[in-house]
Amino acid sequence: MRRAVLIASVVSLLLVPRMASATTITTVFLDGFVAFSGDEATHFGSFPIALDVDGRDVRMNGLSSGFRLAFDRAALTKGFYTDAAGRITGTEYYWTAGDLFLDLTLDTGVRGSMHLPLISGDIFIPEEQPAVPRATDVIGTPAGHASECGERGCFAFGPGLLDPALATALGLPPHITGGQMLTFFTAPDTPYTDPDRVVLDGSFMSLTVPEPQSLALFALGAVAALWRRQRRLALRRSEPDGRAAAAT
Repeated sequence: MRRAVLIASVVSLLLVPRMASATTITTVFLDGFVAFSGDEATHFGSFPIALDVDGRDVRMNGLSSGFRLAFDRAALTKGFYTDAAGRITGTEYYWTAGDLFLDLTLDTGVRGSMHLPLISGDIFIPEEQPAVPRATDVIGTPAGHASECGERGCFAFGPGLLDPALATALGLPPHITGGQMLTFFTAPDTPYTDPDRVVLDGSFMSLTVPEPQSLALFALGAVAALWRRQRRLALRRSEPDGRAAAAT
């Protein structure tokens, strides 16, 4: 009976339509800034202008939505870009740990939050206006990180969970597989020599939700594991009886 149920589950899974890609949640935060205090830094974003769920526009309450990205100071590498004359033209901050806290409020009143770990974060701040293109010489910073972003800043996030109420309102599963954020810095509000500098920016955020087929595979794996466990228990219970019968 159990084997028949497992086979039926496999067949039903094969009949599930395949999706070309996972669901993507995107939003743009117009108002934001990075606040530094020595080697500590926090990135804030507010006033999102849109929330898009795979092409579906979802209206939000921008006054009650925003994010806070706290960087781990122990995971910071900092360096400077210089020109041929030795003048500092840009500062780069690179982190490998931190925490993203995102709060979203829909126009319907539904509110939810999520937490995602920061895998890597890179910020390039031009120290001259107009911005001077990045040079190739970087002091004290791993080469290549900032140049790979293609933007003023880029961030990569690991998996997390979407608030159940918000997930239900959006028609999505609660699991977030990860995401990324690109920022466009307008200008530093204070120079790099100020330990409490502030940099103004805007941000584009994209989060990924696993496709239903992936969730079905996970569920099927759990069913299969449970079936195998019950079968092993049944075999162990029958071993003493089998040995007794063989002895007689």
